[in-house]
Amino acid sequence: KTKRKNILQDSEEVVSFLEDELVEKMTEVEKLMLVNEKLRGKVLEFSSQNTSNVEKARDEITKLTRHCKEMERQKATLEDKLGKLSNEKETYAKEKNALQTTLQYFREEINQLEILKKKVEDAEQQKRSNELAADYAGLSLSKR
Repeated sequence: KTKRKNILQDSEEVVSFLEDELVEKMTEVEKLMLVNEKLRGKVLEFSSQNTSNVEKARDEITKLTRHCKEMERQKATLEDKLGKLSNEKETYAKEKNALQTTLQYFREEINQLEILKKKVEDAEQQKRSNELAADYAGLSLSKR
């Protein structure tokens, strides 16, 4: 009977020990489950932030893409204007050369006219001198 009582008591001690172990392990499991929940919350938070950052990055890429296309359009417009201005510059340069040629022609014509004017003035002066000489000669002939 004592043996049985001892076995029973030993069994109760083992059960009590195992119950204590079980309570301890359950407490650890609960703590780990709380840690797991906290970690899951952090993962969801980071995932949400990551999704938000990805969306922001996509929006920024879309904005920059639009801006680049607009800048390319403006560049093409400016290149077109530059081409037109270059053509106008060539046209004006040709017109300038033509005007300079015409101006040179008119200067030469003015020089020729000034030479003719001088010759006419010289001829008129000579004519007056000849008339005075003729008048003088006429007076001296009539006095005789």
